[in-house]
Amino acid sequence: MIAISIGSLALVISELLPVGMISEISAGMGVSEGIAGLTVAMPAIVAAVAAFVLGATTGRVDRKHLLLAYGALFVVSNALSALAPDFAVLLIARGLLGVSIGGFWSQAGGLATRITHERSVGRATAFIFSGISIGSVVGVPTIQFLATVLDWRLVFWLATAFAAAAVVGQAVALPSIPAVGGASLATLPRLLRRGPVVLLVLGALTAWIGQYAAYTFITPYYAETLQTPQALMTTLLVLYGVGGIVGNFLGGALAARRIRVAVVGTLGALTLALAATQILTEAPAGPVVVTTVWGLVVGAGPVTMQNWAFRAAPDAREAVSAILASVLQAAIAIGSAVGGVVVDLGGTGAAMWFGAALALSATAIGLFARFPKKTTSAAVGSRAGSSI
Repeated sequence: MIAISIGSLALVISELLPVGMISEISAGMGVSEGIAGLTVAMPAIVAAVAAFVLGATTGRVDRKHLLLAYGALFVVSNALSALAPDFAVLLIARGLLGVSIGGFWSQAGGLATRITHERSVGRATAFIFSGISIGSVVGVPTIQFLATVLDWRLVFWLATAFAAAAVVGQAVALPSIPAVGGASLATLPRLLRRGPVVLLVLGALTAWIGQYAAYTFITPYYAETLQTPQALMTTLLVLYGVGGIVGNFLGGALAARRIRVAVVGTLGALTLALAATQILTEAPAGPVVVTTVWGLVVGAGPVTMQNWAFRAAPDAREAVSAILASVLQAAIAIGSAVGGVVVDLGGTGAAMWFGAALALSATAIGLFARFPKKTTSAAVGSRAGSSI
């Protein structure tokens, strides 16, 4: 689990690299900051497609070999980004990262069911997903600091070295993880006709579009609307990330025991957190409390949704993990884009209300969702790909 978690950490840091260096990339490539922002959007867009396609076409390949291949690809992506002679090549490099992201998360979410006991699946899944929260906490502030003292290309080289170390660690530590039947381009659409899976897709897509429509503009909202000092803004982002780490493990533990409570509670709390940015943040301690709780809830989100996916299709966990990975990546791209439109029309505060409305809709979906009983890992292995 440690090797997979470190791999997810390296991948998340690679995905977030431009967030802390937009100005430097803009100046270095001779493009506007808005155009430079495509280096953030490109991986998410590509990953949304890659997760679905790779999840459906790699069903018979040993999972260790797949993880190593995706790891090698994001090492190449970071190295190519560091060497990129122009912005077009940089975007191609970031697109390659998107392939790696989509492929990795289409497999990683379901690996807990393959290399640990059924009783430990929830905790193991939380451990794998902890790379997202830790990467958000450590990655962005560290990148912002490094970008002030190093050339942005050198920062990409450092990320390349970390990614390479993570891949070597996986090669040494992971056992062979043979495929168990896998999905195909034909089975995934059939899986999407199942009622529980449809509700999972609708709930995850709605919630995460709302989350990223709001979170994309958290910094300008606090800075412009609340006049938050830069020093406090940095602290708030760190608290958001720390809350995410705690929420990741709390969400995993709760989802393993009380899946309906975890799903409805997480989505409902996300609604309240986004609404609270408009209501409680004028109090002296308001921004600190609200942002920490927001991070806590968002940290619980991915691992809770992964457990929801296991219950929505307990006989096809790898296939439904690929679908979920595709949906979440698409939601990041859609949410950021739609949030920008909302901000242009109504300001950053409107993006928070918009996100809260979508999170409320997702909560309603969670209330109506059905959660079939879990099957054993052996049953999953024997039936995957044959009963969809």
